[in-house]
Amino acid sequence: FQSREYKNKKKIKVSTSGSTGIPFVLFQDKNKKKRNKADVIYFMRQCNYDIGNKLYQLGAWLAFEKRSPLKSQFQNVFEIDITKLSDEKIIKFLRNLEIDTSSNKSMLGHVTAFELILKLIKKTHEGLAI
Repeated sequence: FQSREYKNKKKIKVSTSGSTGIPFVLFQDKNKKKRNKADVIYFMRQCNYDIGNKLYQLGAWLAFEKRSPLKSQFQNVFEIDITKLSDEKIIKFLRNLEIDTSSNKSMLGHVTAFELILKLIKKTHEGLAI
């Protein structure tokens, strides 16, 4: 569906990976794209994230959605692919977090990824007084 008002105007294609179901494609004009970015910045700021802080992003990306290594480094964003999240990969991720000396770091991701991480931590520490 397209609004008559925007049907013949320049639009930007935006899509989801479909990690929770079917991929979804929609179109936004430049104004909507800017408002969406402003919303993300505002709500991330509410969680004490500032642009430039290290961000671990746990998600499922198609190959065309992944940032280039240079863009990831420039944006200080580290993408963790959760499509094949094994105990070994979670342990490696947690060890990397432990040795990361960044003073400000945040995580953003799917709830299912955080559930898997917490289940592994709980399983690993069962019976220990933490």
